Amino acid sequence: MAPLLDIQDLRTEIRLRRATVHAIDGVSLSVAPGECLGIVGESGSGKTMTALSIMRLLPGGGEVVNGRIFVDGTDVASLSEERMEDVRGNLIGMIFQDPLTSLNPTMTIGDQIAESVRLHRGASKAAALERAVEVLGLVGMPRPAERVSQYPHQLSGGMRQRVMIAMALANEPKLLIADEPTTALDVTIQKQILELIDSLRRRLGMSVILVTHDLGVIAGTADRVAVMYAGRIVETGTTEALFANPRHPYTEALFEALPERAAVVVEGGLAGGRAGRRLYNIPGQPPDLTAPPHGCKFAPRCRYVREECRQTEPSLTDAGGSHAYRCFFPVGRDVDLGAPAHDLEALQNPVDSQDGSLENQGEILQGQKPQVQRLEDQSQKKRGSDGGLGGYFRRLSPSSGRSAEISPETSASPEAGEVVGDRVAGPQSLRDGAGTSAGDAGTSAGSGTAVGSGTAVGSGTAVGSGSAVGSGTEVGSGTAGSAETDEGHRLAGSGSGTDGGPGGGGTPEGEVAAVSGVGAVTASGAAGAVVAGDGAARQRAGSPGDTVLVVSHLVKNFTVTAGAVLQRRVGEVSAVADVSFEIPTGSTFGMVGESGCGKTTVGRLIVGLEKPSAGSIVLGGRDLASLPWRERRRQARLVQMMFQDSYASMDPRMRVGTILREPMIIQRDGNRSSQTKRVSAMLEEVGLPAAAAERYPHEFSGGQRQRLGLARALMLRPSMIVADEPVSALDVSIQAQILNLMLDLQREHGLTYLFISHDLSVVRYMADVIGVMYLGKLVEVGPAGSVYSSPVHPYTRGLIDTVPVADPVLERAKENQGVRGELPSAVAPPSGCRFRTRCPRAQDLCAAEEPPLRPFTADGHLAACHFPLYEPDPSV
Repeated sequence: MAPLLDIQDLRTEIRLRRATVHAIDGVSLSVAPGECLGIVGESGSGKTMTALSIMRLLPGGGEVVNGRIFVDGTDVASLSEERMEDVRGNLIGMIFQDPLTSLNPTMTIGDQIAESVRLHRGASKAAALERAVEVLGLVGMPRPAERVSQYPHQLSGGMRQRVMIAMALANEPKLLIADEPTTALDVTIQKQILELIDSLRRRLGMSVILVTHDLGVIAGTADRVAVMYAGRIVETGTTEALFANPRHPYTEALFEALPERAAVVVEGGLAGGRAGRRLYNIPGQPPDLTAPPHGCKFAPRCRYVREECRQTEPSLTDAGGSHAYRCFFPVGRDVDLGAPAHDLEALQNPVDSQDGSLENQGEILQGQKPQVQRLEDQSQKKRGSDGGLGGYFRRLSPSSGRSAEISPETSASPEAGEVVGDRVAGPQSLRDGAGTSAGDAGTSAGSGTAVGSGTAVGSGTAVGSGSAVGSGTEVGSGTAGSAETDEGHRLAGSGSGTDGGPGGGGTPEGEVAAVSGVGAVTASGAAGAVVAGDGAARQRAGSPGDTVLVVSHLVKNFTVTAGAVLQRRVGEVSAVADVSFEIPTGSTFGMVGESGCGKTTVGRLIVGLEKPSAGSIVLGGRDLASLPWRERRRQARLVQMMFQDSYASMDPRMRVGTILREPMIIQRDGNRSSQTKRVSAMLEEVGLPAAAAERYPHEFSGGQRQRLGLARALMLRPSMIVADEPVSALDVSIQAQILNLMLDLQREHGLTYLFISHDLSVVRYMADVIGVMYLGKLVEVGPAGSVYSSPVHPYTRGLIDTVPVADPVLERAKENQGVRGELPSAVAPPSGCRFRTRCPRAQDLCAAEEPPLRPFTADGHLAACHFPLYEPDPSV
């Protein structure tokens, strides 16, 4: 069958005043009728530029300089602009990344959809509006006849995205291009949009190109995948084959940067609460495409690079079937891609295969904490071929404590990271004051690693051969010892101990204590209060057990008014309703939920950007909610905020140095000289050069701007930071950099985080304790590992099922559909349990009585549900 789209050697350039950007460099790909092709890569890799080249909607100075683009047999690259206007919206439809900026705010939804129908089909205004209602119904818009008269700002983010899809489908195109259609949407809306696109593709028989940086989105939707880097396709193949066995080092690195891949596999599920390894940071930045490097474009960032890579650019190598990669020294393994499906599944889940490799860089241990040890000396590096294990590792046999060697074909390069605590340190060295690597300590990883001061503690267990981790303490020469968890499991360890004490477990003087695998949470009143979590012994400031924040019965209602001149009150929005929790010093409380559930409002109340209607917010022993305005402003230095959109939170007319100095100026903290020194030191701490102080916000990339947002939050040396969706719009590699940076700074400064996100996989990686919010209520709270692996509330289970997994086999085998339906109005929330209108387990009792937040496990896992997924333990 002839392909619907056939691109041959596409080259696109953007001519600037002083240089030319080689945005697309020799891309060739095809899409069959009814097929979905996923294009994935970092920001700036050429994904969107490829889509815009197909549509001939390039930015100013952009031009297709070479190649052919056949769409249904027509070479659109050679068409005049007048003829191309007939193709856009008719033969090819496109869903743009940001619907709010793509829609006209002065036109109604119906007029905007009808416009393309009238232009391309010559329909009357009435017929075009009728078609608009029809396609809005097709994309699942509630009450489509009413929506056609509304404006974009009156719709939610998910509804606006449905409008964009309806506009793209109005003329029944044969090819639909979706450019990041779910970026910054919460997981439930994202799942709905992806299912909608996939069902429309199958129903209408059209082809789809899905452009995204989210590998989980690709796994559940695309038939084939093309991985792009620096304007070129570096790997392509069927989704199952590429995800099971990535061959290009860049593809491998993208997988290693996923938070879900950092989890540790334990009996009964995936451990959360920082039980896994450190995310891999792809070093450096993508190349400058005005002067691309010679040889392989990924060579400057590749951990396996050799001289041949720098001199000669590799061509696409056929790996069998339709799988091809652009690399001289591929990772992964050579397999028969025509093998039965169960063979590919075994490759994708190597824990079950005979060679004993570990899936997702984790381990299967019978009820024990993982112990991972690097065997080879740092100077002896080989290539890794186990999908990113990064070297030879050893796991301890639960029965004997003896190590069983896991030998991948090759090992990683020095950038692959060190095992520190129960995590793998990333490719970048730890910062000054945050500890030293095993190599710097002068010992091999196989003989007991000494880790310097300030290094984060894992889960309180001995790691490797008993390496001890201290925090501001000397590392002594203690004898072999063992670490005991609260679950009663003892893990063997030998080597150095903290302050000359037993290895592994640590001492209070070293601020290293054994940590429960699931943490400790206690109830305080009906709403409950979290007092400690998984990894709560990682306290660097204050005495063990200190609580930095206590939120009690917090309420926030927003008044709804009507009338332009004579406004009158017509109702209230119940944004936060009786929320209580505590956060221990030096820990992370992760707050998750859909858009509109009240997460951000809680954060804004804590930092003082909103005033609560009722309740208390005790920070540092003082109730911030009751303080006068001037005193509240002085206390603002104790808690700072990282905003979701770092660019919008900065004054575009101010240089970065002034932006960072501003908090100190307001608080009258130091003179100009000391403030300037502080700015330079903070820029270095977040990984930016001191010269960045002279630049403006628009001169930075998205990841760099988020680093600036973190730097500004740290300028006043706060004890706590509220991070509101800090990585929601970042691609996976930049996300890994920011998350690792936040953990590094938390270890170094003893920071406490309230981490707000809709992405449960990110929260699981960052948080000790997770709180789940729904429509202003805290419906479940507990240790991160327990909440993620054994959710009690149906809403939490639905959120977890909704999160896309970067595994085609698992993603497509999901039985549960996740959370369905629309979020109810907070102006008139449902009676009783607020989730009952969407809950598959709801009964009459749920409408009559609001369930209390009650304990379900001895370690303090709380949930508010009349008909939970699990009954409480008899012990509670």
